[in-house]
Amino acid sequence: MSCTKVPAIGFQSITGTIRLLQRLENFARLAGRKPTRIFYVSDFDPAGDAMPPAIARQIEFWLLELEAKFDIKLTPLALTAEQVRHYRLPPIPIKETDNRQDNFMAKYGVAGATELDALEALHPGELKKIVKAAIRPYFDRTLSDRLWDAAQAANALVDKVWGSRRGSYVERLNQIKKKAEIIVEFHQAALDELKRQVEEETAALAESLQNQLELSGISKELDELDRDLQNENKTISLKLPDRPEPQFDLKHEADWLFDSRRDYLTQLAAYKARGTEVAP
Repeated sequence: MSCTKVPAIGFQSITGTIRLLQRLENFARLAGRKPTRIFYVSDFDPAGDAMPPAIARQIEFWLLELEAKFDIKLTPLALTAEQVRHYRLPPIPIKETDNRQDNFMAKYGVAGATELDALEALHPGELKKIVKAAIRPYFDRTLSDRLWDAAQAANALVDKVWGSRRGSYVERLNQIKKKAEIIVEFHQAALDELKRQVEEETAALAESLQNQLELSGISKELDELDRDLQNENKTISLKLPDRPEPQFDLKHEADWLFDSRRDYLTQLAAYKARGTEVAP
């Protein structure tokens, strides 16, 4: 799971929405197409109440326009009418020029608006708790252990299969090793002496050792062994354990404001069920 904050001033613009979808597209190329969940945070006022459905409608439109296949859901997280009542946050007057104020106050039965800052001022740290509680269901705390178990099972399977095949190759490698040790031992005294000599003489002796290895056929044997090992690897076919995926219980998402998997009429009904005025 990856979390990010996307700030916006006022209503999200069309270009801002497109940039958001482009960021999701770029992330999908890097990490695989993953579900996206958007928690909307705004003031509790007529504008803040209208912002979540506004961005939802834009996402809905541009997903179709750009033919982007994403699993996106959006829901208002804060500040809600329930939170205003629960935390007993004080109201402030709504601008007289806001023609949405009558419908807003009638819809929620309030006498005014409440700014998000009021929650932090009267209950420091509470917004952080709300956000953490919202994203907690999307963390699978068992995933790391299950990935470790799957990796261990895969390694054990590979070791078992390869262990049954490597015996002859180990024997061939040991034989090559014995031949090389004889040649190295023959030159060891000279090499020790050469450590105290000039670099040119060291290079000459190293060249002599390499020539001995080539003349004895060891280099060729190593090349053949490497080729045979690569061919052997190509013949191995394993059914490794499936990679564990995160497990979530997301039944609570059924009543979210927006769900890209819904058809048009079902989504329209979801808007209306939340008391959102939308154009058909």
